[in-house]
Amino acid sequence: LEVIIVDDLGSHELVRGERLAQQGVMVLSHDRNQGKGRSLRDGIVASSGESIIVVDCDLPYEDCCVSHFVDQWLRLECVLLVTARKRSAESGSVVWSRELASRVFRALWVLLFGSAVTDPQSCLKAMRGSWARMVVSSLTSDSWSLDAELVALALSEDVTTAEVQCNWLDVRARLSMSESV
Repeated sequence: LEVIIVDDLGSHELVRGERLAQQGVMVLSHDRNQGKGRSLRDGIVASSGESIIVVDCDLPYEDCCVSHFVDQWLRLECVLLVTARKRSAESGSVVWSRELASRVFRALWVLLFGSAVTDPQSCLKAMRGSWARMVVSSLTSDSWSLDAELVALALSEDVTTAEVQCNWLDVRARLSMSESV
């Protein structure tokens, strides 16, 4: 098992460098915040495994859903597996503007790409390492939109893609709009 953490100097506190390295974790550190997309690209390039599972550091999913997701990844024969976020009862209230923007984006996404994947922005994904390392250089986004760019590329190339529902905890709902963007 290869674990890679990309420390992008974002707002989340990570245990930095030495302690993780002693436990066999590869820590890639940016000298300034370069965005989620850049972090994902750097992590994929540094990986060597047959499978790559990526998730945001706040891990906004119930533990049982992560286990279910990994089980589905091992069972399904696909190149890319994404989660469809299903709001958990514990996630509390949601910022209405975020919810509205998400619904509009998802509706447009389904119109453009069909319904094979309905939630391209979810942060829990699994992909075949060889495919991910091959396509990562063609991805251009440094922001959160890299998730959608990766899924759009897979769908446009007819890469075998699947989606699994997972209970999602909206950890950002507890933050103000300026903190969560």
